[in-house]
Amino acid sequence: MKTPIRPALRRLAPLTALAALLLALPLPAPAQEAPARPEAAEPAADPAAGDRAARLERNRARWAEMSPEERAEMRRRMARLKDMPPERRAELRARWARFKALPAAERETLRRQWSAFRALTPSERSVMRRNFDRYRDMSPARRARVRTLFRRLLKMPPDERRRFIRNLSRFREMSPAERRDARDRLRRLRER
Repeated sequence: MKTPIRPALRRLAPLTALAALLLALPLPAPAQEAPARPEAAEPAADPAAGDRAARLERNRARWAEMSPEERAEMRRRMARLKDMPPERRAELRARWARFKALPAAERETLRRQWSAFRALTPSERSVMRRNFDRYRDMSPARRARVRTLFRRLLKMPPDERRRFIRNLSRFREMSPAERRDARDRLRRLRER
């Protein structure tokens, strides 16, 4: 018998792609490895250059606050990013730009959900990835239907939701003929 997936997994299924997105985080330049900056720099004529300079300064400050282990992890991520084909890096940067364009509340929700995903066991993450791959491979119409059903599931009272999930696991254990019979019975009940 299959074990039921924890409730957090069900809410996170569509958000598994955030894992790839977070690989594209801009990495701060190491403070101790960064070239010295002149104290009296001229103001940037280009507003984008000013934004870039501010972002660089924030990244340097974050780098200085990191532990040696965190810096080592960031270096590993940066190396992994450099080893990717340019098309993949461009895709990750585009995802990152879309993430940054989201409202702050939505970004925070995604960060919390990402943390919850990272807290899962490797086997639970594997289930999530498989489910996301299945979702990604669906036609747009099928994905829309799944999202609608998922939203309906989230709106159910907890007891009803548990009963639904339990019945769903029973349904998955049925043979194709038994599933067909169950669907026919359900259709007849709805027609009454």
